[in-house]
Amino acid sequence: MVTLQTYIVYIVLFIMMLFLSILASERKESTLLTVAIFVYSIIFGMRYGVGVDHLSYLTEYLHISYGHEITFDDTEIGYRYIRNSLAKIGFHYTIFFALIAFIQLWLVFKTVKKNPTIYPYLVATFFLGCIWLTYSNGLRQQLAFCIFAYSLLYINNKKQLPIHYLLLLLAYSMHTSALILVVVAPLLLVKKDWFSNVKIQSTILLVAIIIGKLPQMETWLFSLEGNLGIFESLMEESGYNEYFGYDDGDRIFKDSGQGGLGYYISLLINFIIIWYSSKVKKYNENNEIVTYIYNLGYIGIVLYYLFINSAMIGRINYYFYGFVYIFGAYTLHYLYHKNKKTFVLLIVLYGLTFIAHMYRMYDNTAAFYFFWQQDLYLLNK
Repeated sequence: MVTLQTYIVYIVLFIMMLFLSILASERKESTLLTVAIFVYSIIFGMRYGVGVDHLSYLTEYLHISYGHEITFDDTEIGYRYIRNSLAKIGFHYTIFFALIAFIQLWLVFKTVKKNPTIYPYLVATFFLGCIWLTYSNGLRQQLAFCIFAYSLLYINNKKQLPIHYLLLLLAYSMHTSALILVVVAPLLLVKKDWFSNVKIQSTILLVAIIIGKLPQMETWLFSLEGNLGIFESLMEESGYNEYFGYDDGDRIFKDSGQGGLGYYISLLINFIIIWYSSKVKKYNENNEIVTYIYNLGYIGIVLYYLFINSAMIGRINYYFYGFVYIFGAYTLHYLYHKNKKTFVLLIVLYGLTFIAHMYRMYDNTAAFYFFWQQDLYLLNK
């Protein structure tokens, strides 16, 4: 029952959002896109157990809504304000999760608002790439990332640069790790396009893959994550000390490093994105944010494979790797108009990513339960 329900929920939601995003793109009508995001947020607000950390966030919310205080509440002030306000007013937890889901996706689509034709392709990479599973987990950092993505709109205009840093301050209030992002704007302003030679980028990626697979690298990372040492205070201050070790929460980062089929599908997608990056940037040369997105996304790809066995660095790296699916949407858009065969290949690869996640839905917490199916969820566990 749950397996069939999961397929129905995700496929119907994907088709609905794709249809509305196409209409929004053709008519340049943002209201239709807002409706699509609203429906998505309602469905994901009603989820139960989707995302490794979902139940821990739910427990905290219920604890506060019952009039209790969390004794050691180390969550950041911005996120805590949203959670506590809704809980104390008495809103059902589905409203809280729906609001978070809406803000996340709304900010991402606002980031690409200069090019409405990208909307359907972004829906495709978001859904088929199963980014919704990542967004359903680690709510605080995902909020910080989405705010950071939106803040890129205010980098190019120096008069608006204060808005960028105010948004980074807001991101910091969601997750303290966003502090590392203060250096991004100066670097982007120094040089707009960091990576222009595709062959050199491909070579760097190959070297990163080889080093990341070396036994010595895995041993070093295991030692680092097992012994905080001098990094302890830094990690605690950045909010990452909770990710040391190898609990269930690391699964979303570590499984892809085991050399399975999903690993190679993801690698091929990233290689195609890199290979066509220069052409995609040129195709969107009047939109500087596309180049910014690729700069950050490419760094994320390299770091991902270099430290593929590290859950902690994987979390930190999401501020960069999180841009890959967004640039993937621009790549699909370019290929649709310029290279239909590669477009089909890339769509198939994203489709295989979705199938792979569905195949392991009970292991990776993608299986969709509604909040009224708690007993069924516990039974399947």
